[in-house]
Amino acid sequence: MEEELFLPPGMKPIIHNLASELVLNPGEEKVFPELKSRLLNANFRIKTDGKLILTLEENLDSNWVATDKTACHEGVTLWQCLLKKSTFRTRVKNPTDRKVQVTLDVLIPEIEG
Repeated sequence: MEEELFLPPGMKPIIHNLASELVLNPGEEKVFPELKSRLLNANFRIKTDGKLILTLEENLDSNWVATDKTACHEGVTLWQCLLKKSTFRTRVKNPTDRKVQVTLDVLIPEIEG
């Protein structure tokens, strides 16, 4: 993540790079492996050269359920999500009729120590 990070004292960032310049064909969808956040918070940085849909899915009663969604346009989008459960995964979809390239990072704050 290129932006300067601000976290309260006693916190450390755990950054997961889910995709680096991933190319999605028209209509293509990609589901990333599950992650965990003890503090029920996930911060996304999405860099794309087109439009895509980012969906947050949480594991509720052993089922993956879409709990939040955002549209990302060309450039960089920063998106913060408050989670209901500690286990979540991310899904991206290219809804356009042309290829799009995406880099996706997730910052999960954790308590130091």
